[in-house]
Amino acid sequence: MTQSPPDHQLPKSTFGDLLTGLMLPPHHHPQSLLVLADWLEEHDDHRSEVIRLSCHEDADTPAVAVKIHHWLHAHSQSFQDYPWWPFEPTMDQGKLKVQSNPSVLQRWLTQGVYPLLPTIWMLVNRDHHDDLAEIFSTVAKRGDLHLGLSLVENHPNLHALLTQPVNPLRRLHLGSLQLSRDNHAAWMTAMPHLEHLQYSWMHSLSDLHVSAWRQLQHLHRLEIIGCPNLADDAFRAFAELPHLRSLRLNSCHGLTDLGMPGILEIHGLEHLDLSDVRNLTAQGLLNLPRLRALTSLRLGWATEGGVRLLRRISQMTHLRTLSLHHWAGPLPVWFFEELAKWPQLKFVDLCGCPQLSDDAVLALCRSQSLQSLDLANCRGLTDETLRGLESTPTLEWLDTQNCSAMSSRGRQRLRRALPAITLLTARQRR
Repeated sequence: MTQSPPDHQLPKSTFGDLLTGLMLPPHHHPQSLLVLADWLEEHDDHRSEVIRLSCHEDADTPAVAVKIHHWLHAHSQSFQDYPWWPFEPTMDQGKLKVQSNPSVLQRWLTQGVYPLLPTIWMLVNRDHHDDLAEIFSTVAKRGDLHLGLSLVENHPNLHALLTQPVNPLRRLHLGSLQLSRDNHAAWMTAMPHLEHLQYSWMHSLSDLHVSAWRQLQHLHRLEIIGCPNLADDAFRAFAELPHLRSLRLNSCHGLTDLGMPGILEIHGLEHLDLSDVRNLTAQGLLNLPRLRALTSLRLGWATEGGVRLLRRISQMTHLRTLSLHHWAGPLPVWFFEELAKWPQLKFVDLCGCPQLSDDAVLALCRSQSLQSLDLANCRGLTDETLRGLESTPTLEWLDTQNCSAMSSRGRQRLRRALPAITLLTARQRR
């Protein structure tokens, strides 16, 4: 048996439970990359935001693949020095590919070669259900591993498997499934230790399902994406999840201002994503500063912004991450002057903001902590922005793709000023 290397020989920032997440097809699925983002976030590594942003976009575009590849490249060689390294990230025609040994998961489970894997994450399709039962049994017997599943289609044996007495599941992603209220309630009851739950594009999910969430007293991360039949009554149920730390609601158009009080009652909430919630207005967001534990806020595609809301956001000085991508309204200079004063600000996403100006970014350049900045598709920005960023020594990652008014000379000058920076340019987008 190939021995794993001692823990102290591994780089500080490792892939953690991403390893097995990439072992089952499809290898380049965004869900696997989100496992990496989760792991980094748990270790207070701001690069989780870069990867999470990539997964929210089209994960097959070269631009997104390059974002991931830059991070992988920095650490992959250290891992590949070891014989047990199961895959190698490569770029193929602009897409991220991962080559893997199909038997490695079973070998790791049976021989114990998994020194850094707190969670085994599997994306399961119809072909994997027989293997899934065996893996469930193995993980349940060991007791020192957690199991995460991503289920995207129904299967006759699925209900029996998920409701068995010994259920090792800690993470569950349900995508595009037809799920009855009774089955959903049975699943939640059988998963008392569930920590991370995601629903995506499930039209069958409605207010009738949410009462089952009361069973999940250990749930700390909940993501609901593209589930249009959830209304305000469902969102008010969030207050019954005492340990919830991360909440993502994307394209949930049933949420209105009437549902926000339930969210504002989650006093321990650290990460909140309300991107593309079309029926949520600025009025409903004015009390966001009440979430004093919040460190990450995303308000992408906001249909209503306004100076009043920006003034409230500027009071949230404890934030580390702020995303206002595709903010349609004005972004005044004074707002970025306030952001620059935030002592812990690490990542700002301003991708696709049509009214973002050079002067606004220059004000942000005064930040003493900013490490990652996304300015992609901000066509009003010029080399003046790049010159200002030259004096931001903490900056490690910058996206200037499709900033057509920026010149190659300006980017070269920035690279000379900040030689360690990862700079994405227009040439990396198809």
